[in-house]
Amino acid sequence: MAKLTNLEKVRRTRARKRMYKNLLLLALAAVLVFFSISLVKRAEDVDFATLYSDLRADLAGSGDGYPVPLPGGKILKLQNAGDNLLLLTDTNLYTYNLSGRQTLNAQHGMSNPMLAYTGDRALLYDRGGTKYSLYSKSALAQSGSMNFPIYVADISANENFALVTGSDQSLALVSVYNNPKKEPIFRYWSARMVLDVSLSENQNAMVIACVDVQDGDYLSSISRFQFSIEKEMGRADLPGELILGVDWFNNNTIRVVTDKRAILFDNDLRQIGDYSFAGQRLDRFFFRPDGGLLVVFGSYAEEKQLKTVLLNSRFNKQGEYTVNYEIVTAKADANRLYLASSNKIEIVSHDGVLLTELALPNLHRIEPVGDQLFYADNTQINVSSVKQLLAAQEEKERQEAAARKAEEEARKEEQASSGQSSEEDLSSESGSSSASEPDGSSSGEESHQEAEPEKDGESVSSASEAASSPPDTSEDSSQE
Repeated sequence: MAKLTNLEKVRRTRARKRMYKNLLLLALAAVLVFFSISLVKRAEDVDFATLYSDLRADLAGSGDGYPVPLPGGKILKLQNAGDNLLLLTDTNLYTYNLSGRQTLNAQHGMSNPMLAYTGDRALLYDRGGTKYSLYSKSALAQSGSMNFPIYVADISANENFALVTGSDQSLALVSVYNNPKKEPIFRYWSARMVLDVSLSENQNAMVIACVDVQDGDYLSSISRFQFSIEKEMGRADLPGELILGVDWFNNNTIRVVTDKRAILFDNDLRQIGDYSFAGQRLDRFFFRPDGGLLVVFGSYAEEKQLKTVLLNSRFNKQGEYTVNYEIVTAKADANRLYLASSNKIEIVSHDGVLLTELALPNLHRIEPVGDQLFYADNTQINVSSVKQLLAAQEEKERQEAAARKAEEEARKEEQASSGQSSEEDLSSESGSSSASEPDGSSSGEESHQEAEPEKDGESVSSASEAASSPPDTSEDSSQE
């Protein structure tokens, strides 16, 4: 009986194992079916040609390093995008990996090309024209044309992109796409002029900057939209100010620059910080990749100098730095400020201290990427290590300080040696005088008298002459 009982237990155990195995296989089959259906549904959304091109670019290996020769054309922009470097000229868009290998060479045919980018995706559009193009790091993904002129555009990390155009139904139309082959996922007809737009990086949302006129002055505003809800979700009015740029940073804060100040909003459009320009003339500004802001004040043509101000991610002032040259371009990262003229680059700390400079003739654009500083002149794109540049400057300053110290010590030794020689000379003169005159008092008197003629030679000479001539007693007697 015991053997029969054990056999029955073994059968039940085996049956349970077969059941679990079958359930597991059914679950795996269900997962495969689900992903297969999803892939079929999204097959038209997936650009396999672009994916294949990017894969080939990744597998092609590294380049020969920098410098790389410029292909030609007028340089408009040099920009880091993911692991690539974008070079926009008036004729072409190029991409290079960080080892110098060219991965894209596309002729754009636009008269006023403007670039928006995120990660390794770039949106190129013709401001004032109707054409736009989407690029990966190695290929043209999609191109199209709008019915009305394009004013401004943006692209986000989830590959949503927005185009702001004119319209026959309103003053401006904002169209947001996720797939350029399909209809827009969001449209907004604006009765006011749209100045700028910024998409949330990983959400289906955006902010739009508009301007109107009220009582003879500007009335700018920032509005937030959720694509699933076709209505305004929040708004902040800025009377008397003209918005120049807006950026929704890291799904966290909204950075706004007007003609009078820089303003920081939270996601609900509540103001959490600002920096007043205090009447200073705004020359240009740059949104920093760490959430801060770089602002340039002044007019070089009129004042022959420009002032740069760095604001941190809370729009508090970090430092300022004044230059006496025309700034060609300026960049700032989490560590330093980079200022370029036509013939040099200055690297400055956030609190406004010059760290080092690099002489480069015919300079056009710069782009810091981590520890590397890329720059383009008339003929090539090159790169330098910021760490090595700073180390070389520190070594130069150390050597100069050592040379100054050595020079100072030599001067002190020379002075000490000269003082000792003077004391020895005085001692030897005193010894020789004592040897020639045994009577110290008369010797002292004579030496004193001998020293006097040097002070007043003429009077002393007259006195000597008077002393050497005997008195004319006869003359005196007769007179008497």
